[in-house]
Parts: sequence; C-alpha cells; structure tokens
Amino acid sequence: MRVKKWTDTLTRPFEVKAGSFAIEEKADGAKVGRFEGYLSVFGNEDAWGDVVEPGAFTRTIEQNNGRFPLLWFHDPTEPIGIFTAAEDDRGLYITAHVNLETQRGREAYSGMKFEVDGQDAAYVSELSIGFKAIGKEIDENDVRHLTEVALSEGSLLTMHFAANPEAVVTVKDTGERMSTDEARAIRDARDALEAKAEALTEVLASVPVSPDGALSAERKAAVAEAAGDIFEPKQPEARLSDEDAAGILAIVEHARATLGA
Repeated sequence: MRVKKWTDTLTRPFEVKAGSFAIEEKADGAKVGRFEGYLSVFGNEDAWGDVVEPGAFTRTIEQNNGRFPLLWFHDPTEPIGIFTAAEDDRGLYITAHVNLETQRGREAYSGMKFEVDGQDAAYVSELSIGFKAIGKEIDENDVRHLTEVALSEGSLLTMHFAANPEAVVTVKDTGERMSTDEARAIRDARDALEAKAEALTEVLASVPVSPDGALSAERKAAVAEAAGDIFEPKQPEARLSDEDAAGILAIVEHARATLGA
C-alpha cells in the first residue's frame, strides 16, 4: 500500500538534456544511472490551475543544500536515488542519480532508456514533484500562482500518468474522471482547511496546559475564530418512517416499564 502524503503534486513529461544519460561505476563497484533535465518549468499553467513562479524554490533549495530524494511514484518506501536542484531562468534544473543497486532503480532507469528498433520507446517518461505550497496567490481566473514551495521529493512515473486539461485525475479502478473545476474546488477547500489547522496550532501552542486550567473568554473567541465552521454540528436528516418511529417508541416505553421508570 502506497502512502499518500498531504502534499501537492505537479506531474509532467520530463525534459532530459540530450546525451545526459550515463551509467557511472563507483570505486566500490556500485553502479549509478545519471540524467539531467527540468523537473519544473516556470510560467506555464498545469491542469490543476497552478503556475510556478521564478524564485519559488529558492528557500527550499537553501534549506536542503540542493539535495532531495528521488522516489518511485511518490512512495517513500521506494527511494531509488537522489538529485541536486538549482533554479535557472527557465525552471528547476536537476542532476539525478539513480541507484542501480536497487531493483526498482534498475527497472526505472531501464524504462527511461528503452528503445525499439533503435527508436525511443521510453515508458518511464514523466517526473512529478511532491511539495507544500507556502506562498500562493489566486488571480482573477482562479489560477494559483506559487511564489514559494517547500519541495519534499521528486518521483519518476510511467507514461500517461500526467495530468491533462480534460481530466486532471483518473481513478485507477473505475476510470472516473474529475474536471479541472472540481479539482480546483478540492484544492481550495484543502488550502482553507490547512490554514485553519495552522491557526488552531498557533492558539494551542500559545497556552500552557494544566489539569485545573481554563481558557479565558478572549482565548475561547480566538479558538472559535480559528476553527471557523469546522466544529459546527450538522443536523441529521429525518429518515425514520412513522412506522419505525412508533416501533422505537414502543421499545422505549417497554424498557421504562421494565425498569420501573
């Protein structure tokens, strides 16, 4: 079972620098598959309505010394290598090293270089990044401009898993498709929930906890404001028929009589 992290993903066919594929052998005999290319390109809108702006990766690169894990299909239990990243005028350029001592690494790298009759037939042909949106702005067309992201990993994927404008998510079992508008609505709802969770965390961290403690009216108001409508109870719809309601009432009356109530 793959672990789904609470992060955004941005998937696209990767652009590999010509001639960058190379197998390197280390001093201990271990083999590493190398490739270079763009993991993210600035200024183009994806099917989720996201645009990555120049400079979005600056802080995350500094914080991680430019080094990030390379995974298979965003699965943290299947790391297959590492990559270094740097921004240029076009996007996020990476130099990746695939660990060919792992079975999945060998399979992935082989799929990237696969040829049929001397022609390119790569079926591992997409890269996806896992990240958390830190700075974002929504324009009048509901496009989210990412001004800062915290990059957690990059993943190799097989072909045709990338989002497209007509169907941004495909459910594997049913083939059900989600429209771009629906995907954006889910994205916005998740962002709102994350903002509320962060606000509640700040309130929680600001007050010490003790057995005899009690929140002040001001602090209770802060909690209510941060929580918004998260805790508002929803009234259940009446679903009982008159016959069912009468039967339940009869059971209750019988129980009262038995207990002498």
